[in-house]
Amino acid sequence: MKRKSFLLFLDDVWDEINLLNIGIPYRGHQRQSKIIFTTRSGEVCGLMQAERTKKIGCLPRDKALELFREKVGEETWTAHVEIPRLAESLVKECSYLPLALITVGAAMAGKKHPDEWGRAIKYLENRPSDFTRMTERVLSVLEFSYDALPNETQKKCFLYCSIFPEDYVFDVDELIDLWMGEGFLSECECSHEARDWGIDIIRYLIRVCLLEVVDEGIGEDFKMHDVVRDMALWLVSEHGQKKNKIVCLEKQRSFEPKEFMKWTNAETIYLQLGYQKMENFAVNTPGFFQSIYSDNTRNQHEYISKDFFSSMPLLRVLDLSSNSDLEDLPNDIGALVNLTYLDLRWTSIIKLPVELKTLTKLGVSAFR
Repeated sequence: MKRKSFLLFLDDVWDEINLLNIGIPYRGHQRQSKIIFTTRSGEVCGLMQAERTKKIGCLPRDKALELFREKVGEETWTAHVEIPRLAESLVKECSYLPLALITVGAAMAGKKHPDEWGRAIKYLENRPSDFTRMTERVLSVLEFSYDALPNETQKKCFLYCSIFPEDYVFDVDELIDLWMGEGFLSECECSHEARDWGIDIIRYLIRVCLLEVVDEGIGEDFKMHDVVRDMALWLVSEHGQKKNKIVCLEKQRSFEPKEFMKWTNAETIYLQLGYQKMENFAVNTPGFFQSIYSDNTRNQHEYISKDFFSSMPLLRVLDLSSNSDLEDLPNDIGALVNLTYLDLRWTSIIKLPVELKTLTKLGVSAFR
C-alpha cells in the first residue's frame, strides 16, 4: 500500500492495533492517506498516536428530536396533539444519546394515546440518573425497550441472545431451534407453528432495534448490538446484583482453577475452547447448568471424558455441533434427565449410546 492513497475506517477499537502488521505503512510514505477509527477509550487514542481526536457527544436537542420522530413514525407522531410535547420529555430522559433515542423511539411506535407516553416518561424518570454511573443510566433507558416488548415469550427470546459473544452472527433457523429446545415456544401445537412464531419474534426484535440485520438483502443473518447486549446481560444479572449467571468464554486455551469459581452460579455457559481439549475440561461445581454451547469450528475434539455430564442434572440444552472429529458420546449422557435439546450436527457420531432412551424430555435433536 506504499504506492497507493487510501482511506481506512476502523470501528470500535478497544486496544492498540499495530498497523504495520496489517500492511499499513508508517507515516511519511509518499502518498496521502487517512486512517479514521472509533473507540470508547481515550487511552486507545494515545496508544494509536492519533494526530487529531474528536469527542462525539450527544446530539443537539433539535437533531435528537428529529431522530426520535423518525423512529416513532409520522402516524404515531400526529395521532394526538399532545404527543410532540410529551416526546420532548422522553428525548430529554434519553439524554440525547442516539442509541437510546433509536431504541426508545422504536418502542413508542404505535403508542398513540397520551397516557402511554405519560407512563413512559414516569418510568424513565424513576431510573438512576447519577452522572458518575453513566453506564447504568444508559442501560436503564434501554431497558424501557425491553419492558415494552409485548409478552414474556419475546422477553425470554431477546435475553437469550445475550448468551453468545459480542458481534455473534445468528442464523434464523439455528436460533429458533434453540428457543424451541429451551421451551420458549412450547405453546405452539407443532414445530412448523413454532418456527413461524420464532420468525415473527425475530422480525419484531429487528423492527424495534433490539437486533440488527447483517448485510441486509444478502441473507437472513442478524446480530445484537454490543450495547444492547450489555443491557440484556445487566437484566439477566438482575440489574448487576447476581453476576455470572451467563458465562461466555471465547477462544479459551486453558482453564485455571479461578476460572471455575465464576461458574458456581452459572446457568448458561458458552465455550469457545480454542486449543483446550474438551476431554481435559472438568466440571467441579454444583450442577446448576441449564445450557452449554461448545463452539469449536476450528479446533476439533475427538471425545468427551466419561464423567463429563454426571454433575449436570439440570442441563436442558446441549450443543456440540461442528466438532467433525467427535465420534461418540459418553454413557453418562443418560444423567441429563432434563435435556430437551441436543445438537450433534457436523460431528462424526454414527452410533448413539443406548442411555439416550432414558432422556424422556428430549424433544429437539439435530443430526447431520
